Amino acid sequence: MLSIVVIVLISQSQLPVPPPSERQLRNICVISVALDKFGVSKETIVMINNPPGLYIAANRSAVVIPSGDPDQLYLAMKATGVNYLILEKNHTSLLDGLYSSPEETKMFEYLGTREDIRYFKIP
Repeated sequence: MLSIVVIVLISQSQLPVPPPSERQLRNICVISVALDKFGVSKETIVMINNPPGLYIAANRSAVVIPSGDPDQLYLAMKATGVNYLILEKNHTSLLDGLYSSPEETKMFEYLGTREDIRYFKIP
């Protein structure tokens, strides 16, 4: 019973989202410019580690990358209708292969890398 009360209290509170750090702001600027260059409109929802930071700094909507391997990630993207993935250095270890060898993936179209950030699209 106590856990239910705690969950309700947390979900009803107005917890502030901390502002992005200077490094995060720089990465978000790099990401926003790269998405523009890849032809991804500002209205397109992307998948990234820090959706609130992307929204606050670049006014772009995003969903968080779920924990799981590339197969699970692909299924999550298909299920949610998200077509673009932004994979940064601070990713889950299950995505190490996708990050370290982005050209070798069969499920994702590798768009390119900008400052150690990998960009993918699902066909």
